[in-house]
Amino acid sequence: MGIITDVLSNKYKKLKNGLPSAENPYIFNGDFVDRGKRGLEVFLILLLCFIAIPGAVYLNRGNHEDIIMNQRYGFIREVQSKYKKNHEKLLKLIEGVYRYLPLGTIINNKVLVVHGGISDSTDLEMIRSLDRGKYASLLRPPLSDSSAPGSEVINKVEWKQKL
Repeated sequence: MGIITDVLSNKYKKLKNGLPSAENPYIFNGDFVDRGKRGLEVFLILLLCFIAIPGAVYLNRGNHEDIIMNQRYGFIREVQSKYKKNHEKLLKLIEGVYRYLPLGTIINNKVLVVHGGISDSTDLEMIRSLDRGKYASLLRPPLSDSSAPGSEVINKVEWKQKL
């Protein structure tokens, strides 16, 4: 299984093992957008591959799959410049996809792949039980009147420095 991190900076150079297929699956481990002029195209291609080749493409949420990060690092400007009339609708759809991207992928019930890493206190059951739909951004409170549990867990999984 190929694991590609920070797609925004790799430009698919890491597909040296061939294209994704059932026999050659890949995990794209976050940071799909926010660098370069083609972040939207990269994100859409990854989504299409995820849909078209079930079991061959896995997408993990990284810290750049966050609408506030997109404001800071340019992805929103990219979408606005490409879709002047419909950028707000498209960004809402993208934000909806972000909310439901998994925080990690487990390989053969042995290896947990997450974008940022884990801490000693990471609880896999807590990650599994999170209502990801409430977390459009980790830089603002969850989307509910009450505080949703687990934001500190998501923060560690998305932001912890890689070892």
